[in-house]
Amino acid sequence: LGGGEMTLMADSGFLLGWKACLIAMLIGTVLAAVAGIVALRKNRNKADREEKTVIPFGPFLAIGLVVSMFWGERLIDWYLTSFM
Repeated sequence: LGGGEMTLMADSGFLLGWKACLIAMLIGTVLAAVAGIVALRKNRNKADREEKTVIPFGPFLAIGLVVSMFWGERLIDWYLTSFM
């Protein structure tokens, strides 16, 4: 996490609340992990591993924030009724 991601999540926590911010962080992290796995699988057969693939984390957090903004309460309610 760089300074931009921390500022983005702090500002969104003020606007959306801490529950929606946690959901957004979870969604963004899962999406970034999937994208990282796909990028690693794509570059797996390269002979030289010196060149590193950099994947920015901010766009994935932004997608998580949008999902959390529209469906965050439904996701929290679904989780609490299904698993608790």
